[in-house]
Amino acid sequence: MKTKVFLVGGPDIDARLDLMRRLQDKFELSAVGSNPNLYDLFDKNGSNYYYYSFAQHINPLNDLIAIIKLINIFREEKPALVHTFGTKPCALARIAAGLANVPIIIGTITGLGMLYRKDGFKYAIIRFFYEILQKIASHFSDLTIFQNKDDRKKFISRGIVRAEKTEIIPGSGILTDKFNLSRFNAIERNQIREELSISQDSFVVTMVARIIRAKGVLDFCDTANALKEEGKFIFLLVGSEDEGKLDKLSPKEIEYIRNSVIWLKKRKDIDHILASSDLFAYPTNYGEGLPRALIEAGSMELPLVATDLPGCRAIIDGGVNGILIPPNNSAYLVQAIRCIAASKTMRQNFGEISRAKAISTFDIKHIIKKTEEVYMDLLENSLK
Repeated sequence: MKTKVFLVGGPDIDARLDLMRRLQDKFELSAVGSNPNLYDLFDKNGSNYYYYSFAQHINPLNDLIAIIKLINIFREEKPALVHTFGTKPCALARIAAGLANVPIIIGTITGLGMLYRKDGFKYAIIRFFYEILQKIASHFSDLTIFQNKDDRKKFISRGIVRAEKTEIIPGSGILTDKFNLSRFNAIERNQIREELSISQDSFVVTMVARIIRAKGVLDFCDTANALKEEGKFIFLLVGSEDEGKLDKLSPKEIEYIRNSVIWLKKRKDIDHILASSDLFAYPTNYGEGLPRALIEAGSMELPLVATDLPGCRAIIDGGVNGILIPPNNSAYLVQAIRCIAASKTMRQNFGEISRAKAISTFDIKHIIKKTEEVYMDLLENSLK
């Protein structure tokens, strides 16, 4: 009989489907998330799905209800291992699993958002309660997984988790076979340019992100406007508005985006868009775990420009496979884009190195192998 494993997250728990598909031979996998529209998707992939509701902001009553709901799910289904993902779900679900006496509990911190990026009383209060929750969650946990060494160091230094109960797994993994420029012929590489009436001699700068202020989309637009008079640069922004975020953009800012760049909203053909691009920019100010879009762009042999923040600098070695820039600084982004656009040799070198790093470090098969090893080690130790 396979060991019963539950993966728990927020509204985007379906992002773990690739992981689940590749672990199905070894474990009986189920998902728990806060999106009520995922039942059919998981059912088609041979997994059970359980829904619970939670608020992304601080809401003690809602959080208590979420914990009780999760406790009931765990007590009824009796998983041997619960693996949680996200910021708030990672804390609430681990506490619930502990109170439900789940034998093995793991939490993956997928980034810290704006918690440690903003000052002021409001964020100090949020950090205070967040760290209390994470300390309680860590007490119940067998292991806390981080996607980059900076977040791990911060949690250890602030006394949230003990070093010996931590591990680094670099992201959720990407399909480097899919995000592979060599599988696109010349016609396919120009497909998006033709769709958008972009000339072959234009230099296409692409950004893929959720459309919120913290992701740096306004800096991306400022850069587009700064380079507009030079004529050769085209800026593509791919992503949909995130209505649920506190830092969502105003109607005026949304209009500014529409007037500054080609905004493609949400797309499923990201690999084709990247194949038609010349450079990938990611001027985020958000506390990333490991930005998937940045890894996918590197796997497609694109030169990378991103903010010098945790997560981004785990993917980019400054001056080796891309350029790291200070946060909130479109002037540096302008300079970096000009520098890369001026040198075909630099673009090729950056792209080749990023591709090699994606294959050796971020391919999903490595993440699956490491995750399976973690599960098996903890399960075996629990039997001793």
